[in-house]
Amino acid sequence: MNEVNPDKTVRAWLYAGPFDKDVSDLYDDNYKVPVQPYLPLLAEAEEQAGRLTPREGDELSLFGETCLWKLLRTDPSEYKMTWARFGVHARLLVTYAYTRLDAPEEGVYACRLWLAGSARIYVNGHKIFDHTKVGRVTGEFTVELPLAAGSNDVLIVLGNVHLHCMNSFSFELEYGAVPVRPSLPLLLSGKARRGLEDDFRQFYLSSGTVSGSEPVLLEWEEELRSGGLFSLILYKSVRGMPKEEVYRHQARLAGADLSLELVQADRLPESGEYLLTVDYEGEQGERIGGISLSFKKIDWLDTLPETGYSGRKRFMLERLAETGYETRSVIHRELAKMEAGLWDAVDPVAIDASLQYINDRYDCADFALHGLLRMYAKHADGGHIPPELKERMKACILGFKYWVDEPGRSMMFTRSENHEILFYSAEYIAGLMFPGEHFPNSGQNGLFHALKGQLKSERWIKEKGTYGYMEWHSNTYYEEDMLALLNLHDFGEENGYLRILARQLLDLTVAIMASHSYKGVMATTHGRSYEDSIIHPELESMSHLNWLLFGQPKRLAKKLSIGCVALAGSGYSPNPEWERVASSEEELFTLTRMGLFPDRGMDGVNCATYRTKDYMLSGMVGSKKGQHGGQVHAGQALLDGTVPVFVTCFDNKSEMTRPSYWGGQYLNPKTIAHKNVLAYIYRLGKGPGYTHCYFPFDRFDETAELGGWLFGRKNEAYIAVYSQRPYTKTTSGKYKNCELLCMEKDNIWLFETGSLTQSGPFSQFVKSVTDAKLSAEDEGLLYVSSSLGPVVLDYDKTCSVGGQPVPERDDGYPLISNRYAHGEYGTGITKLQLESGVKILNFLI
Repeated sequence: MNEVNPDKTVRAWLYAGPFDKDVSDLYDDNYKVPVQPYLPLLAEAEEQAGRLTPREGDELSLFGETCLWKLLRTDPSEYKMTWARFGVHARLLVTYAYTRLDAPEEGVYACRLWLAGSARIYVNGHKIFDHTKVGRVTGEFTVELPLAAGSNDVLIVLGNVHLHCMNSFSFELEYGAVPVRPSLPLLLSGKARRGLEDDFRQFYLSSGTVSGSEPVLLEWEEELRSGGLFSLILYKSVRGMPKEEVYRHQARLAGADLSLELVQADRLPESGEYLLTVDYEGEQGERIGGISLSFKKIDWLDTLPETGYSGRKRFMLERLAETGYETRSVIHRELAKMEAGLWDAVDPVAIDASLQYINDRYDCADFALHGLLRMYAKHADGGHIPPELKERMKACILGFKYWVDEPGRSMMFTRSENHEILFYSAEYIAGLMFPGEHFPNSGQNGLFHALKGQLKSERWIKEKGTYGYMEWHSNTYYEEDMLALLNLHDFGEENGYLRILARQLLDLTVAIMASHSYKGVMATTHGRSYEDSIIHPELESMSHLNWLLFGQPKRLAKKLSIGCVALAGSGYSPNPEWERVASSEEELFTLTRMGLFPDRGMDGVNCATYRTKDYMLSGMVGSKKGQHGGQVHAGQALLDGTVPVFVTCFDNKSEMTRPSYWGGQYLNPKTIAHKNVLAYIYRLGKGPGYTHCYFPFDRFDETAELGGWLFGRKNEAYIAVYSQRPYTKTTSGKYKNCELLCMEKDNIWLFETGSLTQSGPFSQFVKSVTDAKLSAEDEGLLYVSSSLGPVVLDYDKTCSVGGQPVPERDDGYPLISNRYAHGEYGTGITKLQLESGVKILNFLI
């Protein structure tokens, strides 16, 4: 969708759905999804389409679900109308979208359609477009609309099948001399409707997280204008989908205080994700669908002990044995009980549930399988596991599908970096456990699988030790990498080549983590990440591993960390000096070059990370500009370990897509990071995408706006934010006081950080930044930083800081370089230099 005129995009739609049907029994593979098995279900979705002329509030049923027709609330920043779901099972997703087009005269009118998945389009009850493809597929089409003079019904039936399933389209009218106008059959109109929509836009939750006795508080800015009943339903949810109703309330909020306490956090049934829906019932009984707001309840672990590594291992096993779980993780909880010696608490039913999950080959079954392998290797012969359960465990290991070259249906993703090593290492360990046994799915014996898994694991480890991780500095997937490496280290052939390689990569990964952790948060650029863990650093997946390894952060959410279970029970012991490195308040500037990307001529991603006692600032450096970055976090600042500031580029407001609204980049900027300066240089052209900055005003101790700059202070850490193009501060709704939205297609966002130690008082930092020269240079910027000197920023030309050119693609950084570690990219040799001495990691052996 390269040429889009936003003024022609139709955003006025009613929708019903998405209707979500589990089709796991029909599904074969994530990477190739044929349409034939799903044609009867798509036909069922289409069956009623030709006779639908819905009004807002009408009901529509499909697949046993009933939904109301609702107004799709969009704004000019969105090109794509998007509904998405993702999880571990295959689903068929259907959404109906309806509008009316008022044509000045009868004729054929052209529109441009961008589409993900399948769609049928009906005009006045007649099907005029039919495109059937499912999976991760998109297309662009010119569609001719036969319109009558006056009002015309236009209905789109969207359908798709996948684990990460999306219904998405953009509908752009090619206007002639006289435009076609969209309209909608709404229950309220005019002043009453405008007032209701203003009311909906005002609602927000006081916090995205709650814990203890904190209230779930719905707030709004000014007195509501709508006099009817607002219906509020609170659900326990999973990935944005309501699952279980836990609270319901109806109230007339007009004239009330500007907030409503719904429930205290400790009254909610469990920690995790929740969804609040706010709908409206008018004075005449009109049912008008409203908005959804999400938050998380966090239960914190007991006071963390001040103890050494061995004490932290014991504490984590006992605590992780008590945590809640998803089915795919339950076996790791039961493993934690076994490792802690809590045999009376072990739940065979939970273990069987995990075995069934693995046998069903749901996505992330490889995560669960590694818990099973560790459990079997360490405890199957200890006399505590009943013989019949032990046999079921063995049968599960033997019957697994260890790679895509084996037969059988599967919903497992295999091709991302972390999944690769999880599958390779699992196959090796399983084959080593049962060398002479028959593996029924492949028809081979264990020796075959051990050799195959060994060769693939060795190649994977040597590549990462030589070129770094493609999922660079991932605050999610380093945990899974470590899980696989720990199992290789603990259960690989004793004194074998593969075990030596695994230990070396564990040592390198720990060195990377220690260098890139700030107060227990991996506050860096990420090759893959999710918006929750960036907006809420306390929810980062790496937090438990960081605490176990380094004694930070100072508090932990009560949740299960599968990598932490493995590390706490592992024979691997990191050098204790990394704990000192991770917690040091000395300035540390680390350069890395990560990954081997065939699409970039086997190039890597340059990254720079600067850590002080008061803040961390990190970003890519000149890498991957202009590319799609579905889960790429280009860079960020983190102040005092708690307040993140960052910029992303989005094309829709879904929280379930990749990129999501705050997670990933629709198009990567050219990012420049050097010590305390970070710049995002965007050139988005005429296609989709706008940029916005996450700047949580309410989490700062002090903010100021002066000279075109926005400033924030958190304790003794400072940040200055500049946007080359105008932006607006979001003052209502979910991202109230958190978002700076720029509606220009090309923009440069510039950060400079400082602190009391580096910059003096906050007022002095503000003055030094606003007094500095800042001017346009062609399409770029020249900023003369008081701390770094001239900073020259340009999308197409070489950037420079302090008179030194910033490396671009062909002039890469080392694999890692700081005072504690140095290795040149592509050499396979890294030197770790700590007080205890020098250690050479050699991945060429």
